Amino acid sequence: PDMFWRLARAYYDEAEKTPQLGSAQKKALIDKAMSAITKALVGGDGNFAVHKWFGIILNKHSEFQGTRATIQNSFIVKEHWLKAVELNATDATSHALLGEWAFSVAGLSGLTRSVAAAVLA
Repeated sequence: PDMFWRLARAYYDEAEKTPQLGSAQKKALIDKAMSAITKALVGGDGNFAVHKWFGIILNKHSEFQGTRATIQNSFIVKEHWLKAVELNATDATSHALLGEWAFSVAGLSGLTRSVAAAVLA
C-alpha cells in the first residue's frame, strides 16, 4: 500500500505543480493517481496516509467529472478524511482537510443546498 499511495501522490503533485500541462494532461495524471490510490486502499485500509490521499485525489478527480460527481463524492471524501484522523489523530493535514470540507459545506447558500439535494435525490 505504501508504494501505491506514494505513486498516487507523485501523479497528483505532477498534475498540480506543472503549470504548462493542459487540462487533458492533468486529467490523465489524476486518472493514474486515482488508479494507484484505489490499489493502495485494497491492502492499506489501516493506513491513515492511504485514506488521506484517497480523499484528496477523489476530490480532484471529481472536479473533472462535473458538479453531480463532485457533490456525490464529497461525502466519500469526508469519510476517508475522518478515517485518516481516526487512524492518526496527530496528523495536522487530515484535520485541516476536514476543516476545509466543513467550512466549504457551511458556506453553501440556500439555493446551492437545494440544488445539491435535488442532484442527490
